[in-house]
Amino acid sequence: MIARYWKGIAYPEKVNEYLKHLEEDTFEILKQIKGFVDVRVLSKQVNDGIEFIVISTWESMDEIKNFAGEMLEKAVVPDIAKDMLVSYDEEVNHYEIVLRAIADKK
Repeated sequence: MIARYWKGIAYPEKVNEYLKHLEEDTFEILKQIKGFVDVRVLSKQVNDGIEFIVISTWESMDEIKNFAGEMLEKAVVPDIAKDMLVSYDEEVNHYEIVLRAIADKK
């Protein structure tokens, strides 16, 4: 499995709008793509606003092409999201998941 890692900073007054965009637009698209496993969004306050790290998990690099196209390292940031962000990574990083632990729910 592959983790796709991207980071951006949202304007403080646009945080809720950006999260809504992720949930209602981006995540709905992701759920329809073959090979998509899940996505997590991490956040913390920074000087410029709220920094978000988006980590999506995919079955393989080939499956990521269904979302990102042939230019796998280029970030997919729609114009509507760009207006909500102070700054963002224009490239993404991909990591192979080599270890994973899941809580034992007894």
